[in-house]
Amino acid sequence: MGSTYFIAVCIILVSILAWQRYQKIKRRPKYKVLEKKGSIEIRQYEPYIIAQIDVHGNRKESIKFGFVQLARYIFGENETSKKIPMTSPVLQEENPPLWNIRFIMPSTYAYNEIPKAKNKSVTLKKIKSPMFVSIKFSGDPKEQKLRKKTDEIKAFIREKKLNVLPKPIYAFYNPPWTLPILRRNEIWYELRNL
Repeated sequence: MGSTYFIAVCIILVSILAWQRYQKIKRRPKYKVLEKKGSIEIRQYEPYIIAQIDVHGNRKESIKFGFVQLARYIFGENETSKKIPMTSPVLQEENPPLWNIRFIMPSTYAYNEIPKAKNKSVTLKKIKSPMFVSIKFSGDPKEQKLRKKTDEIKAFIREKKLNVLPKPIYAFYNPPWTLPILRRNEIWYELRNL
């Protein structure tokens, strides 16, 4: 009993330290909160640039494969062999029959400063000041939880009579070794041009 408790405490402490270190080094896109209700926010983002790869497969397989390909790109598999700092969140959107997996590039880079990937499946795109309604939650983002949180955010969208694009975007902020209780996940719906 004593050794099991000690191991559990050590695992928790190491996870917390890893999470705190990750929090310090990561970069996120900048936004302004326009409205908030509990864990739901309407946000106006500053323009940003994404690196995207389109992947066949189910949701879990596609994000794993897409993440690896995009990680290779930012770790130096690009035309200049330049490392690009990791950012969060990692974005995933269904676009049948594909899943779009995206990394947001650091805001310190202009579009023409970002090297092209050696993998021609990785593309760069400019995103102009999008507005999203988002819901934040912790835990392991399993299908059941994603459905529950999607239902919650859709209820808010209906209540506010918001005009949004039909497909949700999943946003994952933490590395897979993070304890579920410390994970930050979000679901975004993009508001159509008003």
